[in-house]
Amino acid sequence: MLFRSVKEEKAKFTIAGESEYYLHLQIYDNAGNVSEENVFGPYRVDKTSPKVEVTPAFSDWTNQPVTVDMIWSDEGGSNLQKYKYAVTGSGMMPDQWQEEIVGEPKPIIVNTEGENYLHIVGCDNAGNESSDYIFGAYKLDFTLPELMSNYETTTEEKRYSVTFTAKDKLSGVSKFVVNGTEVNGTQYVATKNGDYQFEILDYAGNQLIKTVKIDDLYTKCDKNLEHPDYSSTYEKCPICDLIQGIKVTNHEKIYEGAPVGISYDNTKNAQIVEYYDNRPEKPAQIGNYLYELKIVYEGNEYKTGITGTFILKEKPKVEEPVEDKNEEEKEDEETQEPEKEVETFYIKSNVYQVEENGSIYNVPQNTIVSEFLQNIETNATTAEVFSPEDIKLENEKVIENGSALVIQKSAEQKEYKIYVKEEKAIEDNFTTAKKILKNKVSGILPYTGGKDKTSALIVSSVIFILGLVSRKLFAKKGKH
Repeated sequence: MLFRSVKEEKAKFTIAGESEYYLHLQIYDNAGNVSEENVFGPYRVDKTSPKVEVTPAFSDWTNQPVTVDMIWSDEGGSNLQKYKYAVTGSGMMPDQWQEEIVGEPKPIIVNTEGENYLHIVGCDNAGNESSDYIFGAYKLDFTLPELMSNYETTTEEKRYSVTFTAKDKLSGVSKFVVNGTEVNGTQYVATKNGDYQFEILDYAGNQLIKTVKIDDLYTKCDKNLEHPDYSSTYEKCPICDLIQGIKVTNHEKIYEGAPVGISYDNTKNAQIVEYYDNRPEKPAQIGNYLYELKIVYEGNEYKTGITGTFILKEKPKVEEPVEDKNEEEKEDEETQEPEKEVETFYIKSNVYQVEENGSIYNVPQNTIVSEFLQNIETNATTAEVFSPEDIKLENEKVIENGSALVIQKSAEQKEYKIYVKEEKAIEDNFTTAKKILKNKVSGILPYTGGKDKTSALIVSSVIFILGLVSRKLFAKKGKH
C-alpha cells in the first residue's frame, strides 16, 4: 500500500505496474477537520498481449478434416476480448483473415487439401494485440491415388509389355499391390495377357482398387530359330512346345529299295517336314545325308533345330551256305595255325626289353614312369604314360600281365599306349631308360638275347612295344 500527502486542491496519480489497484482518499481542511475515508477503484493495468495454445499443433497426412481447439491466456489480467484467424498454404503473414470473433474461442476446422498453416491473432480487454501465432502444417489429402499406363501412347505394331505406374499428387504412394503381391516401387511391367487387379494406397489412407484386362500382348521366342512372335497368353512358344515332343530314335537305315529316312518319336503330333541335303525328299540312294526336321504351324514351316547326319547303308550280302566238310578236312583245319588278326605282345612282369641299334636293353618296368619323364621333359621323342581313368577302350585291344598294361589301338596303325602300375624310380636305370624313350620305336622289337644277368634268366622272348603317339608328355607326378 502506497501513502501520499498532497496539499493542492487538485492532484494526479499515475499507476505504473500491471495489477488491480484501489484509491483510498481522506481530505483535511485548514480547521483540522478530517473527512471519512473514500475508496475508489478498482483501477486495472494490463500491458501484456494475450497468448494462445492449440490442440493439435500439427497433423500428418490424413483424409479427414482436422479440428483445432484453442486455449487463451492473459498474464496482464484483462483477458481475451476477440481474435481472428486464417488458414493458408504457407507460414507467411496472410493478407486476408476470417472475420473477428468476439467472446469465447471456438474450434477451428481445417478442411483444405494440401499442407495447411493456421494463423491466429488475439486482443485482450486492455487493447493489447498478440503477434501472429502460426501452427501446422496440417496435411490433408482427400483424393484417391491414380493408376497410369503407357498403353495408349505405345506406337509399336505389336505390344510386348505395358508399364503401369501408381501416382498420388499430395501424400504420395505408400503401397502398390498387383494381383495380391506388393510391388517394390511404384511401377509394374505386365508382359502376359490376363486380368490384373491393382491396389494403390496413399499416406493419407486413400485407397484405389482397379481391375485391368490385357489381351493383345506378344512374346518373342528366345531360341534363335526364327519363330514368329506369339501371344503372351501362352506360357512358352507353342512351336517350341511341339518340338519338345520330337526325339530322333534312329539315324541309320539299310536301303531296301524304297526311299527311307530317319525314325523319330512325335508325342505331340506335330506336322513335320523332313529335309535331306536341303530337299524335302527321303533318300533313295546309299550314302550320308544332312537331315533337318521342320514343323508346320498355322500353314508355315519353321525350324526345330533338330539336325544331324542320316546314313543309308547297303544291304548286307547273304553268304552262300558252306557244304559240310568231311572228317579228314576237319582234322586238317585243326592242325592249321589260326590267322593272326592283330599283332601279339608279351610282357614280362619284372623286365622290359627293347632293341636299339642291334643291342638289347633290360629296363625294370618300375623305372619308366612319371618321375623319370619329369626329368627328361620334352627331350624324349614319344612316350605316353596313362592312368586307368585316361584309358578309353574304343576299338582297342587290352593285354594285362603282371604289373603292366598295354593297349593296342589298331594293328594297322601300330600305335600303342603303355600303362605301368608301379612308379618307384631306380636311379641306376635312368640312363638306359632315357635311351629307350629318345628313340622312335614302332612295330615289333624281337628279343635277341640279353647282356646282363637278368635277361639271361628270361626263357621266352620278351617283346615290348613303345608307340609313337602325340608329342605331349603326360609328365605329372602321380599320374601314370
